[in-house]
Amino acid sequence: MTSDLQAGVRQRLRTVVSSGDVLLWETDLISPPDNPEHCPPTALWSQVLRGGRVRQLTLFHPVPARA
Repeated sequence: MTSDLQAGVRQRLRTVVSSGDVLLWETDLISPPDNPEHCPPTALWSQVLRGGRVRQLTLFHPVPARA
């Protein structure tokens, strides 16, 4: 992730969903103009909370459904 940030990749929060101790963040990944395919276009952050703190974090790069 550090190398992605150093390359100029940024994230834009798109959607937040929560229920009980589960929190989901959907983000757009914005690659730098000189390398537009540096990262996939989206990411999903799945977080499991305990006592209001993140205890498990999983990062997914969803693949678009086939037509």
